[in-house]
Amino acid sequence: MEWLAPLGALLGVVVGIGGTGWTERARWKRSQQHESSQVRRGIYVQFLAASAHAHSAVWSAARPEHRSDEATRRVGILEAFGPAELYARRFDLMLAAPSSVIEPALLTFRRLREVRDVLANGGQVDDPEFKVINQGYYEAFQDTVIAMRRDIGTPDIDVPLFTPRTNDQAPPTQR
Repeated sequence: MEWLAPLGALLGVVVGIGGTGWTERARWKRSQQHESSQVRRGIYVQFLAASAHAHSAVWSAARPEHRSDEATRRVGILEAFGPAELYARRFDLMLAAPSSVIEPALLTFRRLREVRDVLANGGQVDDPEFKVINQGYYEAFQDTVIAMRRDIGTPDIDVPLFTPRTNDQAPPTQR
């Protein structure tokens, strides 16, 4: 019976250490999840900003006042896509984001390339074909934002992110 007191104390120590270890592990896990969420948030912002910048640059390069000959216009439109570093931002997403974000982001990227290609191949910003493709880009972009917000735990919003502009409006970055 003399061994009951030390055994009870030892059991208390084991339970105390185990509880502290479990609490610390839970705290560490929460910290890791928060840090991972912040990293993804940064990557998401960079991808969205690069997409919007590339769209605006391509759209601007296709404006009537930037037209000289078709070859020069085409080169200008294709070159406008590059400085946004959209390819690098896409690769960042591939490394850090879950598939629920990668899929709509890749669709946004593809739709943006379609916008670029239609304009580079002679399309005009007021052409019906371009308007359909451009609307597809806007819809894919909005779906990407929704997926990103859900992934990082930000509540959904009921406000449209874009309103289509008319061909006489400057892109948002130039207003």
